[in-house]
Amino acid sequence: MLSLWIPLGIIILSVILLLVLAIRKIPYLRALDVLSAPEQKAKELKRALIASRLSRAGAKYGGQMKKIFSPIVGAAKSSGRKAAEKVSALEERYQKLRREAMGPHALTPAMIKEMISKAEAFIKDERYGEAEKALIEVLSHDAKNAEAYETLGYLFMLQKNYDQAEETYNFILKIQPGDASVLTSLGEIELARNNPEKAKQYFDKAVKKRPHNPKYLDFLLEASIQAKDASAARWALEQLRGANPENKKLGEFEERIQSIS
Repeated sequence: MLSLWIPLGIIILSVILLLVLAIRKIPYLRALDVLSAPEQKAKELKRALIASRLSRAGAKYGGQMKKIFSPIVGAAKSSGRKAAEKVSALEERYQKLRREAMGPHALTPAMIKEMISKAEAFIKDERYGEAEKALIEVLSHDAKNAEAYETLGYLFMLQKNYDQAEETYNFILKIQPGDASVLTSLGEIELARNNPEKAKQYFDKAVKKRPHNPKYLDFLLEASIQAKDASAARWALEQLRGANPENKKLGEFEERIQSIS
């Protein structure tokens, strides 16, 4: 009987701590939300991006609790973890809003540029967690930094988090409509999803923006071949040959087009 009262007491204590923390910080959170209202759309996306970090942090915290309270019955363990994760999430939310309240001048443009460069270096070294943390820190101070968003989208793509990558790139298009690089990245996502027809639409838009870019033409040609659109593939091949006559894949592309004709 005592073994059941102990976990129940832990759960009740966790809930009380959560309520106390919430009551203490609600006025501050409300004030900060008012301050952040003009850029609510950007912050909504940032909250979605940060959600994955909170989930991982909560899972780690839950794992530690499991080791400590392993003898406790399953239902009690589940409730205890949820309460602890709520406290952790609320604290993270508080810290995030505190940073946002500092305003866009809390980090100078030079500092932001340096943080993005560090994030790119982390990505190159496959230190993805550190890269994501640095980029979200930048976005907490500069909600419309397209470079940070694009780097974050690339990070998500490397991790094969295509839904998050797509959401990030689509947000960039709201900041920079028709950006050829972003359109190409969206096309790459569709190729990875095995949707060559949809990918071709994105690449076609990118090529219209930058008609002589070999990279975009290469992607358009690849998507056209995968979609078995021989006519579009031949057009893209001729454009690529004109833009980059030294491309070593021209012969290979020619053979693949003949195979779908």
